[in-house]
Amino acid sequence: MCRCVKCDSERIVNILAKCSDLCYTTLPSGREHDGYVPDCNVGGGDYVDFSYCQDCGTIQSDWPEKDIEFEDSSFGEEEEIE
Repeated sequence: MCRCVKCDSERIVNILAKCSDLCYTTLPSGREHDGYVPDCNVGGGDYVDFSYCQDCGTIQSDWPEKDIEFEDSSFGEEEEIE
């Protein structure tokens, strides 16, 4: 059985969802992204995949999180079609 990385609880919930590029994401900076799930601690591509603790609410992963791809100002910009 998995234990929480923060409080050592065994009450861990696993979430796995396929969203087929219908994912809307915002960052604290206000940057928004509509499309695939960004590659980060909660999934990537078509999948949201993470575990969290029911006692303290901590997402079970390594922290701090690396920069996610759409924090780069060029990610997701539409290309001009000629």
